[in-house]
Amino acid sequence: MENQLLLFLDFDGVICDSIDECFVSSWYALFGGATDSSQSVSLSAHRQFVRYRPFIRRGADYLLLQHCIDGGIVLASQADFDRQERLTGTETMDAYHRKFYAARAYFLQNSSEYWLGLNRIYPGLAAVLPDVANDGWILTTKEADFAHRILCSQGLAWDRGRIICTGKERKLDIIQNIMESEKAVHGIFIDDQIDHFSGLVYPKISCMLASWGYIKTEWLNGKVETISLNSCIDLLRGLF
Repeated sequence: MENQLLLFLDFDGVICDSIDECFVSSWYALFGGATDSSQSVSLSAHRQFVRYRPFIRRGADYLLLQHCIDGGIVLASQADFDRQERLTGTETMDAYHRKFYAARAYFLQNSSEYWLGLNRIYPGLAAVLPDVANDGWILTTKEADFAHRILCSQGLAWDRGRIICTGKERKLDIIQNIMESEKAVHGIFIDDQIDHFSGLVYPKISCMLASWGYIKTEWLNGKVETISLNSCIDLLRGLF
């Protein structure tokens, strides 16, 4: 029997406000091993990190943000960030990726309550996520086990097998493969990084930009369908 509809949700910036966790984990990954653990971090660095957050596509990028902030490198656009990524090189970016997830694993093992508490589910979503758990998928650049632990810490049951760490693979390609496997007629994909919608060639997939996530105001130009948090909650409540 065909599934009429499947739902695909990004995690960071759509389900979970993880900005503080990403800041802490990436800072520790880049600087923590070489500095006094009691060293303070400036509020201005955190504010800059928040401003640059929309440029992020995967875990390694967070360390690149920290490097740019620490070095006073100004990022005015996605193109600026992408240029810094190319200058940094694949080898260093891959090393950043390993360091970032090692830091997350360290916090989960040694300070799990603190680390989990840095991740907050956006208001109202916790009440409706169980309604879509059986027909929804979470696509995240976070390791799936980490996302699952965060949900469980909030009392939210979601099948671990329906959480996919995308890595460097395009989310739209993953969605298309799942839809073909499930024989789905239509898919809804909600994300807060507009680049994940680029190159859309699948007419069965409706992409929606989460306006409450880590977005740039220029993305709200009408070229991509947007959805507010309240509208998303209403959608999920009546979807299945």
